[in-house]
Amino acid sequence: MYWAASSMTTTRMLPNSFMRADRVPAHYRVGSDMKHTNIRSGFAFWYNSSVEVAWKVAVRIILALLVALLLLQYTSSSPSRAQNPTVTQTDCQTFLETGKTVCGRFLQYWNEHGGLAQQGFPISEVLGEISATDGKTYTVQYFERAVFEMHPENKAPYDVLLSLLGIFRFLQKYPDGAPTPPGPQINHTPLALFFPQTGQTLDRSFLTYWTTHGGLAAQGYPLSEEFIEVSDLNGQPYTVQYFERAVFEYHPEKPAPNDVLLSQLGTFRYKEQASNPSWVAPPVDIPPAIVAHPTPTQTLDQRIDAYISKLTLTQQVGELIMIPVYSDAYSPDYNVYLQQYQIANVIMFTSLDGGTLKPKTLDGFRQLTQDMVAHSPNPMIIAVDVEGGSVDRISPYYGSSPSPAQLAATGNPQNSYTQAKLFASRLKDIGINADFAPLADIYQGGAIDRSRMFGTTSAQVTQFAGAFLDGLQQNGVIGTLKHWPGIGAASANPDFSLPTITKTQAQLNATDFVTFRNLLTHNPGMIMATHVMVPAYDAKYPASLSPTLIDGVLRGQLGYQGVVVSDAMAAGAISSYMRSLGYTDPAQAIGEASVLAILAGEDIVECPKDNAQIVGTVTALTRAVQSGRITPARLKLSLKRIVALKVRMGLITLQP
Repeated sequence: MYWAASSMTTTRMLPNSFMRADRVPAHYRVGSDMKHTNIRSGFAFWYNSSVEVAWKVAVRIILALLVALLLLQYTSSSPSRAQNPTVTQTDCQTFLETGKTVCGRFLQYWNEHGGLAQQGFPISEVLGEISATDGKTYTVQYFERAVFEMHPENKAPYDVLLSLLGIFRFLQKYPDGAPTPPGPQINHTPLALFFPQTGQTLDRSFLTYWTTHGGLAAQGYPLSEEFIEVSDLNGQPYTVQYFERAVFEYHPEKPAPNDVLLSQLGTFRYKEQASNPSWVAPPVDIPPAIVAHPTPTQTLDQRIDAYISKLTLTQQVGELIMIPVYSDAYSPDYNVYLQQYQIANVIMFTSLDGGTLKPKTLDGFRQLTQDMVAHSPNPMIIAVDVEGGSVDRISPYYGSSPSPAQLAATGNPQNSYTQAKLFASRLKDIGINADFAPLADIYQGGAIDRSRMFGTTSAQVTQFAGAFLDGLQQNGVIGTLKHWPGIGAASANPDFSLPTITKTQAQLNATDFVTFRNLLTHNPGMIMATHVMVPAYDAKYPASLSPTLIDGVLRGQLGYQGVVVSDAMAAGAISSYMRSLGYTDPAQAIGEASVLAILAGEDIVECPKDNAQIVGTVTALTRAVQSGRITPARLKLSLKRIVALKVRMGLITLQP
């Protein structure tokens, strides 16, 4: 269902029974034309055909199971059921990642049908859309993986349907039919469902997803068999199957039930329409069920603004800073940082610059983090570097752990997920809520230890780093993709000197940027920017201080709107760069570099352990804010991202 200005030119059409967006079981429809095919009549053709008796028996069994599943889903999802709270007109959620708001029945449908994992973020507000199949205007809202369509003529739960994206994209991309998979025919299981209406078969994981996510009414008939398709958005090959309203995509790197996802058809179609200069969405009267009415309850964005407005200047600057903690136990010296300077983020070390183990025991480490929280007047991100292998700050207490390269060598992304889940459990027990892992870097023969990376191709790194990130974030610890813009080909380690990446923009977009772009679908809590020169984009600033590479490429081109944290500002790369600008005082150098990092689009700078340099950073950032060099609007952008992350982490509870 698309605007009249659609660029669809193919004339190949499917049977008329496939071309309506309101085909649902007849006893759930209001004023519907009985000529529409429902489940029972759809299979009647199959029952009446000349097939063997044994097949008839098998088909009846399968039909009974399918009808039972669909009825069970209906009875469990109907808004009239007592176990399902009614969504009122004032129920809305604003998504800071895209700035869009979802309300009422659309929000309820989103929550009940997989939410972020299955439908993705909203990428439009509610708008009108002219159907290319019947010329009618519908009220819709675009999401990354789907388009929600309001049908007030249908009874709940079928008043919200997915639009016919699958049909449109299938006819657009495969006017002569889907490609035939190479090799022998797929051996279907006894539970496979054959649809004579389209001549296609549904089986295994896709059958499970179809039956548990609305079946015929929600997803429609299959239009193809399973086949391999290269994604238009990220260039990766996936096993897919086309349906009238969706495309199912198989992701073996994800644990069930998220191994089957909807393809990002919403994103593709919305970008396609938005690029059409003649496209104008028609006016539409938005149904009351999805209208956002002004109410005393503030939106999430407004509540974050209200929270920020109560922070003092010292607190606002403190939110931008992260200090290292390396100590046997809590010391009153930390009171200056946490209480006087109101620094609201720390990174924990058990060894630093070749020092001895601190604290000596796991109980001591746990007590140290608890004391940091107890003495801080502000909710704190407490981070650590636990990648596995050679970079694992908690290994002295738990023993060695497999490196990313070793996890990838198993060939099974589930092992990456399981290891990250174990790390998350241990970190939460200690009191740590953020991990500076995983690496999204692709090893390309550079100076960084190869064992820290998941592989040599973007596909391999995407699979295993994505599973690792999910293992952390689905188990209560925020993950961090690093090191933007990618250091797998760096000739030196930024910890010691300032390397230069000599690739062209085209080469970077085809390799190093690919994994970061792909992994944004996993909603990383943070991304770490590192200190490397990338002259193809910015010959003046290292990436960590570059407005082009942070605000321009990472945020503008790739679309990431979350928290960006700097790599360690104590790194030799930063010291070297600031000396080249004439800074001889380390405290002044780090302070100015921190200001440049915020101006570039970063949100949190990771300070050195040196007291003078921490004070220099606080002083430089405060003066930059007071002078207007860091404008109020720029400061607020970072504060909103940081507060939103802390809300997501459960560290901040906003007032309604």
